[in-house]
Amino acid sequence: MKKTLCVIILFALVCLSCGLETFYQINPPTDAVPQNAADGVTLSPPVESSSSRKFEFTAAQNNSFIAPGTEVYYRIYDSLEKLQSDAKSINVVNADDKVDGFYRLQALNYRRLRTRISGKNQDLLIEGSGRVIIRLVEDGFGSGAFYSSTSVPVFRENNSPFYFGTPNETQKPPETGNTDFIHAEPAGSFFYVNAYAVSTALQSSSWTRAVSKVLPLGFCAFRK
Repeated sequence: MKKTLCVIILFALVCLSCGLETFYQINPPTDAVPQNAADGVTLSPPVESSSSRKFEFTAAQNNSFIAPGTEVYYRIYDSLEKLQSDAKSINVVNADDKVDGFYRLQALNYRRLRTRISGKNQDLLIEGSGRVIIRLVEDGFGSGAFYSSTSVPVFRENNSPFYFGTPNETQKPPETGNTDFIHAEPAGSFFYVNAYAVSTALQSSSWTRAVSKVLPLGFCAFRK
């Protein structure tokens, strides 16, 4: 009798622990406005006007989790074909209630946007919900991440500014060997920055990291 009772209790605990994963869900960002779609289809020429060089989306509300926020990941290319090939491989596994898209994004060496707050460089975490606009360079509209009456600068992973002009002593465009840039031959006449947003948080039951389905933000084009 005691043995049977132990088996029943053990079975119930296993079902309960499985259920925690089964019913777990975190809301992803929504309503992106891609100026150039990263949908696996190569179209040329890209939109390159200064007003279009932005990433725009709505950060989700995830107050039922611990430390909720939104991260943005990017990759710089000089081949539109390579960008769209990578994007296609992300999109094909980016299903609801799964993290396969995020894992694929990481496998392709996408890097998280950085910022500087109170003199300290750190990874960008967009807190709260609401509309977000990110501009990598000054195009007459301001540069940085704008959300919830907040404005913070954004940087590449090595804490250098995004720069796509003629090199000078302190600022250089992406170069072969940079870990956030993939160079292809033959190289095109543009630099392309492709980006994705993802909701992140901690699960209150286990304090493990939770990530959502990724949201394609499209890519910005900067003429060399």
